[in-house]
Amino acid sequence: MLGSLARFTGSAWSGLATDFDQAITGLVLQPDGTLEVAGSFAAIGTTVSGGLARLPLPSVHPAGLPGCTLWVDDDVLLGAVVANGSVVSAWAIPAQPALVGGVFHHQVVAVELVGAATTQVSSSNAVTATIGVF
Repeated sequence: MLGSLARFTGSAWSGLATDFDQAITGLVLQPDGTLEVAGSFAAIGTTVSGGLARLPLPSVHPAGLPGCTLWVDDDVLLGAVVANGSVVSAWAIPAQPALVGGVFHHQVVAVELVGAATTQVSSSNAVTATIGVF
């Protein structure tokens, strides 16, 4: 039986790789967005793999630039206007003792629009911060 890998985009499934000739036993997502696949397969389609394959994942969005990776969940979305190729973001944290030690993650995802059409998506690295005075 041939196997395959697919990714759910939030509204539909899209294929990453098809025609594995045997079982997939492990998956590891590397920091650069490469998916490493291990198993008892000898080939993926017509490409000889010897039980290990590296697959670059598709962009977060079809208009995503190479290397565009979404590192954080979008719990809070803030809009910003780009001026001269840069954007500044800030978020006020209330001075509440209960928040000390809390961790939050921050990433900027830039979406270029022409009219109502998305023409390009790019992202920054992610930042993890702990609330408190150090």
